[in-house]
Amino acid sequence: MEKNKIEDEIRIFFSEARLLKYNNVFEGTELELTEKYTLNKELSESFLGEIALFEIFIRNAIAEIVHKKYPTYGFFHSVFFSSLKGKQQEQIIDVLKKIDNSINTVRDASSKNISQGLLISRLGLRFWVNFFDTKSKLMDKVYFSLLFPKLRHLNDRERLGKIQEIFKQLDIILIFRNRVCHHEIILNNNYEDVHNHMVDIVSYLGNSKLDSFFKGHSNVEIVITKIKKVTGKEVE
Repeated sequence: MEKNKIEDEIRIFFSEARLLKYNNVFEGTELELTEKYTLNKELSESFLGEIALFEIFIRNAIAEIVHKKYPTYGFFHSVFFSSLKGKQQEQIIDVLKKIDNSINTVRDASSKNISQGLLISRLGLRFWVNFFDTKSKLMDKVYFSLLFPKLRHLNDRERLGKIQEIFKQLDIILIFRNRVCHHEIILNNNYEDVHNHMVDIVSYLGNSKLDSFFKGHSNVEIVITKIKKVTGKEVE
């Protein structure tokens, strides 16, 4: 009875296009709509926590090296600000104006003693992803080595290739995060790749405690194993 009620609710609130995606996923199995919906819900919930933790680690790591390079003014340093992409500059000013509408420049923010921690916490994942765009001026050898100690052995060509690879992975993570937040079906995505990308990037930070904390506070792998089992695709 409960299963029929859930299915009725799904059919009422979901569009035909979204229902079709559920019908098409895991074809060849005996899973019903409610079972697919429940699996998708469990997977989404597990990823929400993992992506939130990942975002904190990445933004804190980047913020730390910015403050190492510009110890006095940090994010409010004019040289740092001018080196950002235009969109990133707009994002910073937009956040600052929401904190204090009278702010028009980072110099204003510095003079008003606005908390940089508050600014950093309100900048979205896209802001941090854009640091890895090859057009960015902020991922030179010094920044890269400070951010990813495990990769400091790479030469310039290898470093550029790795930056491009990480940028693509981060973009995939960002798009996936948006699908999760919009309650879209993710069972038809390469969710295992998304998880592995995050694990790899966190490992590049070269902090074994962060690495262990990230892996220990995520149940994504548990849900993935469950999905493999119920769909008959469990790895031997």
